[in-house]
Amino acid sequence: MKPGAGTISDLVGRADLRYRGTVPRSEEGLPIGNGRMGTLLWTSPSALKMQVNRVDVYASGPASASFTTLHSGYGYACAFVDVDFVGHGKDVFDGRTRQHLGMYHAVFDLQANGVAVEGFAAAERDVFAFRIDDRRT
Repeated sequence: MKPGAGTISDLVGRADLRYRGTVPRSEEGLPIGNGRMGTLLWTSPSALKMQVNRVDVYASGPASASFTTLHSGYGYACAFVDVDFVGHGKDVFDGRTRQHLGMYHAVFDLQANGVAVEGFAAAERDVFAFRIDDRRT
């Protein structure tokens, strides 16, 4: 890098994704993955949602009845995962929700109504790791 251009983390950090509010459609979610396994992370008012995909699995297609939801045309779906906060107080995700995907360290964080979520996809293994801090009463 040229002198005075900042650090590598500054340069890569310019590609960070920052969302305000909820992301109710999977297509608009935070992209998380390692090149083999991935997901888009999106929300409903009370849940964190993912569709786990792998590049070497073709589990469903437009003609499949495996998943009967809107997302059934996504060919590489292995699983749907919902971390549901319903029944444990008010809705968590709303217009005040803040989401960030940091490109340099490849980590994401969400800040919502009394709930904080941090996580990443492991580079060498097919693992998603999450830490959820639920500070609601």
